[in-house]
Amino acid sequence: MATLPLNISPQSSCWSEADSTGNSFAPLIKVDSSRAETSARGSPMPGDDAAASGRKATQGDEGQLVHLTGARSLLSLWILADHFAHRASVFTDRANVAVNLIIIMSGFVTHWAYGSRELWSLGEIAQFFVRRLGRVVLTTYLAMFLAVGVMAVQTQPPEWGHMARCMLFLEPWLQPEEWCPDGQTWTIAALMPSWLLYPVSKRLLWLVEVRGGTEGLLLLLLGLWTCSLAPSLVVFSLQGGYLSNRQHNYAYVWPPSQLADFAIGMVAASLARRHEPGAGSAGDARGAVLMTNSQVRGFMADCSMAFVFAAVLLVPSSGYHEGWEPLFNHALGPLLAAFLFGSTAAGGSGVLAWLLSARPLARVGKYSFEVFLFQWPFFSTFEIIWLAGLDELLPIWTLAATFMVVLYIVSGLYAEFVEAPFVKWLRGATESWTK
Repeated sequence: MATLPLNISPQSSCWSEADSTGNSFAPLIKVDSSRAETSARGSPMPGDDAAASGRKATQGDEGQLVHLTGARSLLSLWILADHFAHRASVFTDRANVAVNLIIIMSGFVTHWAYGSRELWSLGEIAQFFVRRLGRVVLTTYLAMFLAVGVMAVQTQPPEWGHMARCMLFLEPWLQPEEWCPDGQTWTIAALMPSWLLYPVSKRLLWLVEVRGGTEGLLLLLLGLWTCSLAPSLVVFSLQGGYLSNRQHNYAYVWPPSQLADFAIGMVAASLARRHEPGAGSAGDARGAVLMTNSQVRGFMADCSMAFVFAAVLLVPSSGYHEGWEPLFNHALGPLLAAFLFGSTAAGGSGVLAWLLSARPLARVGKYSFEVFLFQWPFFSTFEIIWLAGLDELLPIWTLAATFMVVLYIVSGLYAEFVEAPFVKWLRGATESWTK
């Protein structure tokens, strides 16, 4: 009996501003009343809460970034393709670019949702932590325990100390190459420091914006990108144009390696928020916005992603996460930030953002966080069933199709009937903390 191709490892791993230009692809940002903070769910993968406070919905606060939800549906499929069609093409091998966009997008969405809040009092900070992390931790722990159950059937359960460090999100700090139960949970561990530091980093970003304006934000984004890429680039140069798979892990899975990319997303959100009414009232005498023409912003967003996909598809491969491949972990950060800015500012614009706002993509994207975390235990369960004898009765494509259907259906049911009531309860329980 042949085993299934499997590679889940830490390294693979309507409100709008009326634009005078009349761009046919704006507005793209809509308020989905079922997804505001008073709703039961936040937005997906990995744990992004696209809704903010309970005030009247505006683009800069509760506006659901529909095109980003649609983007997540495609990003999750890209990552699934890398795991379950391993080494199928250079495109699937470079799913670390999809993860890079997810990390930057998490910073973008977090600051888009919470950028207008003070987060200064203990009550506000505690409420942010509980609401931001509660759903994430619940789903992550469930995915871990499901994976432990599968491991107990396939081989043996993990050592208890390793499991404890994974549940505390410490293992990727200590051993980036040690795979926790449900390997995708490394992204949660990588994002956890950025979420915990957000009340402080938000204040620092505000200071840069007030003192430096748009130019200061752009310089900060450039500096953050340098910090994220420079260590790999220096080692790459010193080693004669080569990075090992182990070095890839430290530049990708090790949580500090993702701090700058999350912050890049925050800066991009600040630049986009400056297109909101009254954005120039924060003391910026050097202009409130980066680009006044929505068509130019949309064109920039589309061109940025065109360059990203050109690099992914046309640059020759140097191996799987070795050679120059680890540079893709962070090299495309400014282009990804340009897409987020151009496709979101002032109601959003661009052909790609318009396409990503399609209802089917946005609908499926609502559950991408759950799909992202549940993929491994579900696939391994199907693998056990397959190797028990179904491989002699059915073609493998039937297993793959069934796996995908079951994965998305179960993820949606869990999100709506387990996670949603839990999030609603959390919001109700913490409502009085800021009064």
